[in-house]
Amino acid sequence: MRKEQFEYWLKSKGIKTYANYVSQIKRLERAYGDFDEHYEKDGCATILAEFEYTANDMLNKREPKHKIPITVKSGGDKYKSYHKGTADLSSRINKYVEFRKNWQNEHIEGNVHFNSSIKPGNLFSQPEKDPQPVFDDLTRRKRNVRYKSYPVGNAQNSVIRTILSNIGDESFSVEGWEEAKRYFERKCAYCGAIGKKIVIDHAMPINRDKLGEHRLGNLIPACADCNAKKGGKQDYIEFCGENEEAITRIREYMKSRNYIPLTVDHDKNKNIQLMLNKAHEEIRIITERYIGLINAIFFSD
Repeated sequence: MRKEQFEYWLKSKGIKTYANYVSQIKRLERAYGDFDEHYEKDGCATILAEFEYTANDMLNKREPKHKIPITVKSGGDKYKSYHKGTADLSSRINKYVEFRKNWQNEHIEGNVHFNSSIKPGNLFSQPEKDPQPVFDDLTRRKRNVRYKSYPVGNAQNSVIRTILSNIGDESFSVEGWEEAKRYFERKCAYCGAIGKKIVIDHAMPINRDKLGEHRLGNLIPACADCNAKKGGKQDYIEFCGENEEAITRIREYMKSRNYIPLTVDHDKNKNIQLMLNKAHEEIRIITERYIGLINAIFFSD
């Protein structure tokens, strides 16, 4: 692990719990070896595959595939602890992968004089009592840091959403969404609120981790508050927590629409995630390639 760089990068992102991220990666390295070697090999895809523990695994009381012990609170549900603990560890691995990609893409290595006293969130500020600039000169500053820019990550996420939204041949119109709202009696599927503004929520979020799809069985009505709180990182089971009634109702709705989450089939799940990771990386490569080509033309004189 590139400890100092990772810690510096986390601080620059405003992550106050950076020490926890660093210590968890250290803990994982004791079991799996150097994370930089894994990143160079396959982007940590093999390790991440071991930290797949779906809601279906929890419900079927499966043991995790990974080697890291998960602490279970006294009287707590062991499998819910496995689900939450594994998700936490997976998020730490993904954050290290994100760091490695950004560290390379932003051309920080070799250009920045690392200084641990720099204030988090401001890469161009100088330590209050240090007269030396963070960078040698203006030409060595981190390139393309721009206010309200459109980072490559937006394009990568958009492509992943587009792929997952077009799997299968299901067709539906606004009438299908109206049927979904009627199924839930025009209430929020999570909190049961009536009379609030209802929006579309994906019970299984559309991303590389949860593999949700834009299909009727995965589209459920939610009040704006629940939709905002749930965000795109929690699936419906994680968000509902102890609300078994809501979980059962959503699961029954999925069944009524013949919707089976992609995460249920472990073999397909692993293959799909590997393909999506490849697509994610290819978008970055293509974007950088064309930025380089156009810059070469633009600055050729």
